Order: sequence, then C-alpha cells, then structure tokens
Amino acid sequence: MKVTVRIPFLNDAIKERLTKTADEIGYSIKFLSMDDVTIEDFGDSDILFGRFPADMIKDVKNLKWLQLPSA
Repeated sequence: MKVTVRIPFLNDAIKERLTKTADEIGYSIKFLSMDDVTIEDFGDSDILFGRFPADMIKDVKNLKWLQLPSA
C-alpha cells in the first residue's frame, strides 16, 4: 500500500515514527509539503491522509481510504 501524507503540523519525530510503522507493515509512505501539488505527487496512492485538492482526488485511481484532518 502506498500512503501519502499532507498535513502541516508533523515534526520530524512523528514522520520518523510513521515511516518506521509503515515499513514494519510493508507500506510505503511519502510526506508532501503544503506547497502546490500535482496529481503526479499522489496519484498512485492507496491512502491519502491530510489536505489534498478536492478536484484532484477523483483522479486517484487506487484510492481506498481518504482521511481528512477535519471533523
């Protein structure tokens, strides 16, 4: 599974912990900045966690889970 994370408040310690956990369960994880993104940055993801452009989410063909940081 490919996980892409795009939330602004992750520090290096949290990123390291998430990366370690992802590795342990056989997932790959990538962290994107809050700068502009393109579909090429996350289009092959299975899981999206964070804030992504709504108009691009429909183009993520393998998407199985979308987790938004809002209520």
